Amino acid sequence: MDQRERSQDFEETLRAHLDARQAKTWTAMPGIIESFNAATMTAVVQPAVKGRLTDQKENVTLVVLPLCLDVPVQFPAGGGATLTFPVAKGDECLLVFASRPIDSWWQSGGVQAPVEARMHDLSDAHAIL
Repeated sequence: MDQRERSQDFEETLRAHLDARQAKTWTAMPGIIESFNAATMTAVVQPAVKGRLTDQKENVTLVVLPLCLDVPVQFPAGGGATLTFPVAKGDECLLVFASRPIDSWWQSGGVQAPVEARMHDLSDAHAIL
């Protein structure tokens, strides 16, 4: 627990709660390609920044984050043309985490309703090479 959460100062307590929530929001980070499926244009990607686990005594442990599976790989495209290139294990990429679940869009395409309320989750990544 953050000691600021026990503060008598309401603003400091609120800042502690907001900091904790923000720490759980994934936006973007580097990743390393573990495998690439050219037929489905998806990859398995290892996030290249460790996560932080904090216990009750505020001890921090750095952990390797789980693999991101079935990540859509984004290549430059537009005007009916797409640039593609070989992707190999060990290539680096930028993982970008969608602000809402991508499951329905990934399954059906087009404009879809989100299947649940999660936000900025590791399971909603796109890889930009």
